[in-house]
Order: sequence, then C-alpha cells, then structure tokens
Amino acid sequence: MLTKICFQPWYLRMIHAGGMICPCCAMGDTDYGDFLLDYLEPKKRGIVTPDILNNPAIVDLKRGLLTGRLHPMCRKCALVPQEMIPIGEFKCMLEEKFEEWGVLYEKGTDYAEVNAVCEIGLGVTNRCNLRCIYCNQSVLADKNPYFKVDFPKDEIASCLEGFIVRGGVKRLETGAFGEATIYPGWSKVFGAFHRKHPEIELILVTNLCKKYTEEEIELLAEHDHLCISLETLDAEKFAKIRVNGDLELLLKNLEMIRKVIDRKHYGRSRITISSVICNLTWQDIPQVSAFAFRYGYEYRVNNLEKRKNSIGVQEGLLQQVEELSEEERGQIREHLQNAQNYAKEHGNIMSVDAGLMERANRNYNLFQVYDNNPIYRAFSLKYPFGTADMQLSVEYDHLGQQHSGIKMKCGTELELAWQEPFNTFVVREIFIYKRGAFAPKYGQKVFLDYK
Repeated sequence: MLTKICFQPWYLRMIHAGGMICPCCAMGDTDYGDFLLDYLEPKKRGIVTPDILNNPAIVDLKRGLLTGRLHPMCRKCALVPQEMIPIGEFKCMLEEKFEEWGVLYEKGTDYAEVNAVCEIGLGVTNRCNLRCIYCNQSVLADKNPYFKVDFPKDEIASCLEGFIVRGGVKRLETGAFGEATIYPGWSKVFGAFHRKHPEIELILVTNLCKKYTEEEIELLAEHDHLCISLETLDAEKFAKIRVNGDLELLLKNLEMIRKVIDRKHYGRSRITISSVICNLTWQDIPQVSAFAFRYGYEYRVNNLEKRKNSIGVQEGLLQQVEELSEEERGQIREHLQNAQNYAKEHGNIMSVDAGLMERANRNYNLFQVYDNNPIYRAFSLKYPFGTADMQLSVEYDHLGQQHSGIKMKCGTELELAWQEPFNTFVVREIFIYKRGAFAPKYGQKVFLDYK
C-alpha cells in the first residue's frame, strides 16, 4: 500500500474563530471538532473534556495516512507532494519526526493515537479586510455569518494561558483564517502574551493592508515570524487579485517594520514574502523574488488551492500550474530555478511549496518505483514522467481499496522489455465514475470522490 508524505495531522492544529478545528492547513472535509463547544463551554461548567485536538475523527484521518486509505481531502490535497511512498517507509519517516519533536511513543504501536501537537494556528477572527479572488471570503464574506465571527473576547486571555501555554505549544500562529490585525485589541492581547512567554514562537500571516498605529508596528516587528502575502509589485494587478488591497500601503508598512527591526536589533525576527503561483502571478516571480532577496526576506512560493466558493474559480479567472501550457510551465520552471540559484549563491532563503515543481514538470506518474517490480522499473525507464494516456498511478475501487500499477487509457498499446524472470502480472479494470453519474454496476448515483 502507498500513502502521501504529510505529517501535519500529528503536529499542527488550526482553530477558527468560530470554533472549527482543522487537522492541517487545508480546509477539513468533515467535522473534526469544535473548540468553543468541545472545550470552552464544558470548561465554564467545570467539566474536563478529553483531548479535543486528538479526537476520534482526527485519529481516523491519521490512520488513513498510515494505511494508505486516504481521506478525500488528502487524496486531492494540492499542498503536499503528489509522490506516493510505501506505508512502511512513511512510518519510518514519522518515527524520525517523533524523535525530532521530542515525542514519547512506543515503537510499533498505533501511531494514529500519538498526539504530537506543537503548533497551533488560532484564528482570532474570521473577518478579513480584503476579498482576494482565490479565497472563500470573496464570495461568502457578505453572505455567511460565519465570516463575521470573532473569537470570544472574554475568553482569549484565559485560552492563551490555559490551553496554549499549559498544552506545551511551541509555535502560535494568529492569522489562521481571517486577518488577525483587525481583531479589536489584538496588539494588546498578543503583545502582553509575547512579553510573558517569549519562549513560544509567535507567527502571523497577514496581508499588511491597513493603517497601523506605532504600537502595532512595534508588535509586528517583535514577531518571531511575519509572513506577508504578496504576489506582484504591479499595483493594478495587485488590486485585481487582492480586492480592496493597497500595494503602496503594504510596502510602506513593511518599510516601517523593517526600520524598527533594524533599530532595535530584533535578531529572531523573520519576514517571509509568500506568493500564490497561478496563471495570473507566475510572470511576477523574478520581480517579487528579487525584491525579497534585496531586503533579506525569505521567499516562499505556494501552489494555488482552488476553492469553489471563490470569485476566481466561479468566474474561471484562475488556473493552477498543472493546467497551464507546456511553454508556460517551462517558463515557471526557469523562473523558480533562477530564483533558487540566486538564493543559494547569495545566502538567501527560498522555499517552494511541496508538489509545485513536479506540477510544473507535468509528471504524470503518481509514484516513484520503490521495489524490484520489473514492470514498474521498465516503464519508468522508458517513460520517466509517464504520458497523458498511461502513467504509474494509484486508483481506488468501489470499496475504497487502493490499487497501484500502470494506468492506461482504453486502446493504448504498451510494449516493455526486461531481463529478470517474471511469473505473473495482474490486469485490473477499475471503474472511475464522475460525481452524479449513474453506476449501473452498483445501481446508485455516485457521490463526490466516490470511485
């Protein structure tokens, strides 16, 4: 059995201001718990609740990664490598992570039960001052009350002390969903917390598109890690992508923050310029990377996660890297490689979202050859990236069972040669239905992600 390489369900939890718990940085596909209902409400009544960050739904998600029976959100995730590896290899990697995180565990037990949460993204508000075209806020912010919710103000301080500190959290991110800097009194709350607990790394993901007071600029400079969303230095394009955003204001705020950092010698302060790469932004990689490296900022490029409740998707404005032409993907590869080479030569830091480069390479093969299977090896030698009609793939049958092999379009011919003795190979026909289609074999309509 094969699985994806993802450790987030073990070390990370995202808590939205409305209470929703997510086991990773992607949006959950089922109920993974509610912080307000499962923790805060029982706490008011003096009830001690079980570990809400390692509840049965989250344990089941982790078990899917450990067995290869991935949840739908994991199968389609655009934020991790698409490479599939044997589950035995994944478990060994996970054990190494446990050692790195200092987690106590018993080797060979059910690792799905291990709770290694050391990083929490606490969304203090679901509100945002922008309506970026690839975000759900662009459609739902003015329609769904959930996008107007703030974390309960009378609970935030006790939550930080009683849940974050006592829970042994090492990193706290405050921009988990909305724009944290528009939360009333955010600088006082987190300024006091940061001064009292400097050992906990304070992280903020922000659009930096509002007018800040001197006190707020000081706190932004004090953050251990400030991650700023910026895809382009073209003011017109910036306004089109980040609706209501002001590029001039962002750059002015960034300059003020940098001056405070330089003046006060905040050695731990890190600033990352984070860019979402898609059909509208890939051309800006050279300019944005040069801007980041010039000031010593880290540069991170992220893959576009298509969200159906966004203007960009609903109006057909956005395309992921893998949807672009071969010529465009070739230019993206060149831009990323040039930026990486510059960063390496000049001591800058650059990171590329897992899976983005392979999408730019258009590697049709979903997994690497990992054993002595002569068919897989012969195919990989002849077609190292696969083709549109045939590739090394992983498919799921109607029972959710996973099958790996060479997936071929009907009518495709394949000729391979190998030297090793080989006795048997299996040909399977797996029916893959689209949502809403009628499956005569099973006499029912097909639901989302049902295969």
